[in-house]
Amino acid sequence: MNKINSLILSSTNKVYLHGDAGAGKTQLACQRLRYLVSDPEIANQGILVLVPQRIQVKRYQKVVADIKASHNIELSIMTMSSLVRRTVELFWPLISDRSGFYRPFEPPSFLTLETSQYYMGRLVDPLLAKGYFSTVSLSRNRLLSQLVDNLNKAAIIGFPHTEIGEHLSEAWVGKESQKRVYEDAQEVINAFRSFCLQNNLLDFSLQVELFKEMLLQNPLCKNYLTRLYRHLIYDNAEEDPPYVHDFVSDLWEYLHSALIIQDDYAGYHSFLGADPKSAMRFKNIANDSIYLQNKDDVSEKKSELVNAFIDFSKPVHYKVKDIHEFITPLNHRSRFFPEMLKEIAESIRTKIDDGVSPNEIVILSPFMSDATIFTLKNELSRYDIKLRAMRPSSSLNDDSVIQTLLFFAVICHPEWEIPIDPYHISSTIAYALSSFDLIRSHFITQEISPALPVQFPSFENLPESIQNRFSDEQCAQWNTTMAWINANLSVYPLDIFFSKLFGELLSQPGFAFYRDLESGSSTAQLINSFKKFRHAFGYQSDIDQEELAKEFVKNVQSGLLAATFVPDEQDDDDQFVLITPVMSFLGLNKSVDYQYWLNVGSSGWYERLEQPLTHPIVLSRHWQPGRKWTAEDDLALSKETLEKFIRGLFNRCRKGIFLGISEYSETGQEEKGLLLLHYQALVRRALRNEKND
Repeated sequence: MNKINSLILSSTNKVYLHGDAGAGKTQLACQRLRYLVSDPEIANQGILVLVPQRIQVKRYQKVVADIKASHNIELSIMTMSSLVRRTVELFWPLISDRSGFYRPFEPPSFLTLETSQYYMGRLVDPLLAKGYFSTVSLSRNRLLSQLVDNLNKAAIIGFPHTEIGEHLSEAWVGKESQKRVYEDAQEVINAFRSFCLQNNLLDFSLQVELFKEMLLQNPLCKNYLTRLYRHLIYDNAEEDPPYVHDFVSDLWEYLHSALIIQDDYAGYHSFLGADPKSAMRFKNIANDSIYLQNKDDVSEKKSELVNAFIDFSKPVHYKVKDIHEFITPLNHRSRFFPEMLKEIAESIRTKIDDGVSPNEIVILSPFMSDATIFTLKNELSRYDIKLRAMRPSSSLNDDSVIQTLLFFAVICHPEWEIPIDPYHISSTIAYALSSFDLIRSHFITQEISPALPVQFPSFENLPESIQNRFSDEQCAQWNTTMAWINANLSVYPLDIFFSKLFGELLSQPGFAFYRDLESGSSTAQLINSFKKFRHAFGYQSDIDQEELAKEFVKNVQSGLLAATFVPDEQDDDDQFVLITPVMSFLGLNKSVDYQYWLNVGSSGWYERLEQPLTHPIVLSRHWQPGRKWTAEDDLALSKETLEKFIRGLFNRCRKGIFLGISEYSETGQEEKGLLLLHYQALVRRALRNEKND
């Protein structure tokens, strides 16, 4: 370890550090950063800490915050996407007149995933009416997201966006009609790129192309970047696409020191272009290569267990009770899914009663439905245990807090004339006003005129027979709500409206958001999303702001994705149990004491999502042009994905994994996926081993 520390704590060495997750690689990177920042001479030379996801930035920021440095520190901690945007924005005047933009002397507007899908939708909707994509059974939002994803893949992998349809068609082995879908996709992608060039819009793919093909080829920009950064720490390189590795390779000869960190058996975000094979190039050009692993008895036993779990041919040298010391089903196999959720809640209560901190427990599944989260929240609330859900790629409109905010926005902007389903009116009133229930909310809904715009009656205007059904408290709360609505009709910009609605009404005693910290986070997310949406229209000086606000609300209600939103402050709150999809948890790069796996029999643990308009493997650098994608390729990918997930989850669990198994899944199906079969095979081999003894 002393040798490793001497290599890590060096301002002149270039090191490639790899190993299993949880072996302490990021901890060593933090030590190196502390060493670099503490030295006045080094800190002034320029330090870049590169991470694949924003959520990983905070750990390195804490390191710097703990150092009381009196000297100047030239430090950047960011993702490659942030670096690309900053560089394009800074050097825009240098390339704008040579990039094909129609208005090169005007500033560009940077698009988020949300706003990219919005503009893509404006182009797609007329084509859908003409019969484009008629054989594709996807929701509009998923269709848009896959079209945008194709553009991004072309940019980060490094081939012209005009060849996307050709790449997909060459690999297809099914019906010829699917190739027409790829032609439709190519036509829309070409139209979208032309639209962006006409209106100075920079989506992610265009930012990356400008950065790679123009800025890095420009001596002035390249000299700026190579002088700006002399020391590099690059964590989780395997989760980045190859264009990031290309950039680091270009910087390599100019760096005084570098530390590249890679998790073995990872690359969980391959569906977004992550390329572990590309990241391994640094092993060959670094001065030193270090393999880091845990060597304690527990880790060695866990390593043997995970190898046997993954590979049916591996012998089992222990008994069933030894397996159950680390991975075990709950006390009994439930018949139905809700019963299993109740048992999980009871098990979590027992753990917390035994002294386990709630933030050392995580509930995982390939996908998280609203019903599952709602049920677990209710079950855990019986024991005063709080549950925090994290679904970064879910729709904004899936959140009940955001649905409530949008509801009041529609009511306070009658000129929008956006219809609201009567049931939604009743359920939102019952949710937002704590003293109300669905029955009394329904009485009010019945008195609303079906004509647009939606207008609520005042309490005094309700029939006396209905008034008699309300208590004085409910009457006062309704009058308070109506008074606030009448005082805020079409007065403020939408982001300010949301802020006032939260602060002046919904977070007050008697309303839904009172003392609810998660509602504040959701409100901030919605406001942030609208600001980015509005910023994308910056090039249109004459745009009507009210029309823009209406467009935003309509698109969120239709299911516009929340992009990859991560709160700026992602605290590990000791008071919350986390529930999140497996992929999201693996991206957090953190370990916990206990994991609970849901839907163990589901094929979602390993099967590729239905993506009729794109393909993450075909659109990669490692796919041979012209080769066909077959069923054998699908099977191999499923096995590789399952192995990655199992190893990743085992390495991020310190004490134990509990399997939530029910005879029938959440949808009422009997599921016997590979993960469940692997566990059952492991137990059978252990039983045979016991008999042989």
